[in-house]
Amino acid sequence: MSSGRFGSLSLFGAAAVGGVAADLGSKSAVFQTLGYPSDQALVIVPNLLQFVTRLNQGGIWSFGAEHGVKMNTLLAIFSTVASVLILIWAYFVIKKGERFFPLVLGAILAGAIGNLFDRVVFQGVRDFIEVHYFDVWYYPTFNLADSFLVCGAGVLIISSLFGLPASENRGISTKAASSN
Repeated sequence: MSSGRFGSLSLFGAAAVGGVAADLGSKSAVFQTLGYPSDQALVIVPNLLQFVTRLNQGGIWSFGAEHGVKMNTLLAIFSTVASVLILIWAYFVIKKGERFFPLVLGAILAGAIGNLFDRVVFQGVRDFIEVHYFDVWYYPTFNLADSFLVCGAGVLIISSLFGLPASENRGISTKAASSN
């Protein structure tokens, strides 16, 4: 493995490890402060953003939460398989000099591992970020791992749909790509 490829893989690893640390650290801090789970709220921006503590055994937007432990177990298995496949994909697909793709893939892996940890240790995902508009509208409670998963997947999908050239999409400068 060349040092350039090692640098790209290191960027992937750093994004994944940093994302997991941020996710688990933020969950731990909020849950220690507010309780596990609790009706208490820590208002960050009045009538817009607050931290609350919830345990979600379902998927995104609490999909399937009514199935409790069975859904949590199924999603833990799915997260494990997805994490292994992302690691394999990263190892075989990340190329020398890439910056964009390793960061995005690292963020997705961080989200999968952060929520997998919760599913195994707490029997559900610890959610705490609640976005709302006064008492009129509430977005489902989420966490940093959810954000890493959704934003990372969204960036990959959008970059694919809009046909960004491989040189831009994969972190290789246009000048270097055109000189080959």
